[in-house]
Amino acid sequence: MNKVNLKTLSPNEARKHGSAGGKASGQARRRKKQVREYLQGLLDGARDGVTGAEALALALYEKAVSGDVRAFEACLAAAGQAPRQTLPPFPMPEVMNAADLPRVTAAILQATASGVLAADEALKLSGVVTAHAKALELADLERRLEALEEQAEKGA
Repeated sequence: MNKVNLKTLSPNEARKHGSAGGKASGQARRRKKQVREYLQGLLDGARDGVTGAEALALALYEKAVSGDVRAFEACLAAAGQAPRQTLPPFPMPEVMNAADLPRVTAAILQATASGVLAADEALKLSGVVTAHAKALELADLERRLEALEEQAEKGA
């Protein structure tokens, strides 16, 4: 163990160390601001009648057209047309209590095995089922607690 790191600093030493950290933090923020301003200038500036933003959008579009999936997703997101996260319809059993949950997970498993759901979709749905199971458990605990309190009041 390094005992030097464990010694307490005098107020002057603490101020000196804190000041050094504050100066470094300020320098880093100033450098980031300069880079942001430089990039904004490039995007706003025009060369050959085309702004930097237009050139960047065109380059991104060309990458997307050539098959770059991430560039395609970025184009959709920039255009405000990012795909919604929706699930394909499939029969889902009704859940009234915790005893119904195994039927739901079996339906998710069956839909995944048959190709109706992708594995990541099944995983997301399983998370929803788990959250619902916890909600059912909490509701059951609340009901039991109220019954015990009512019984204790009658016995007192």
